Amino acid sequence: MPLDQAFFTGHSHKRILIVDDEPDVLTVMSRALADGPYELETATDGFEAGLKLSDFQPDLLILDLMMSRVNGFGVCELIRSNPAYQHIKILIVTGYASEENIAHALRAGADDFLEKPVNIRELQQKVQSLLG
Repeated sequence: MPLDQAFFTGHSHKRILIVDDEPDVLTVMSRALADGPYELETATDGFEAGLKLSDFQPDLLILDLMMSRVNGFGVCELIRSNPAYQHIKILIVTGYASEENIAHALRAGADDFLEKPVNIRELQQKVQSLLG
């Protein structure tokens, strides 16, 4: 069995909301997770993500930090301040992985982070770990 198929074996159906203002990044991450037992949804900024939270009810949010309207820090704070969303895991994916930004994201409620450009295997491993 190829490694990618082995990665997805035995996982339960989970919902993932991918939020990034770069269409190419949304495409790469969606394709990387498309063969798994996941229901995927995308949003192009934090405002759109906030609108999709209650209807889509994700188990995991893959979230860019630097976006227009509402950035990733704001989305983290929104999720962690609402008891209905406390169960959502947050994976930050950023091209601005400075110590300060990562510390700020973790304080805001992120569970883990990944640096851009995204390594597909690392993305799959982190998703598996967070959704356990």
